[in-house]
Amino acid sequence: MFLKELYKHSKTGCFIVVAFLLAFIYINFKWGVVAAPVFQYGMYSSPFHIKDTQEVYRVTINQKTINCGELSFVDRDIIQLSLDDYRRHTAVNATVYHTMHRFLGFTSLMNYDKYNDHLCDSVFTSWYKSKLEKITGYPVDSLSVFKQDYVWQQNSLQPVCTPIKLNFIVP
Repeated sequence: MFLKELYKHSKTGCFIVVAFLLAFIYINFKWGVVAAPVFQYGMYSSPFHIKDTQEVYRVTINQKTINCGELSFVDRDIIQLSLDDYRRHTAVNATVYHTMHRFLGFTSLMNYDKYNDHLCDSVFTSWYKSKLEKITGYPVDSLSVFKQDYVWQQNSLQPVCTPIKLNFIVP
């Protein structure tokens, strides 16, 4: 057993690990907040249902649409997930603030500015263009991004709605 071997090797180290685990269990039992990712194997994943609607971002650089199927998974994630994360960042910041306010509202840590990233559209667009230039290998003169919802039907993705232009990508 790990704790037994740790105790033989270092009594102080064993005490620290046991104290950490007990504190973790106490916090999760008493407050209902996951303070650390100990024993939370599925915290970064969720079931994927084939009937769910999928959001796809169609990125066009210099009047040429990027085929994400030809890119590595890392580059594809940068292109697709960065847009989704930025689109939702204001709501996520507010949710995190209000969730933590219930538990830390009595401390000086609860200043909303500490939970807000203060990003603006032009800064994000500039960063995104630099990432696209690095991924594609050529300069980005014009950029447009459309979001469209798809659903899996008859062994292929079928569009559910018309594409919507993302307004936070500034020229």
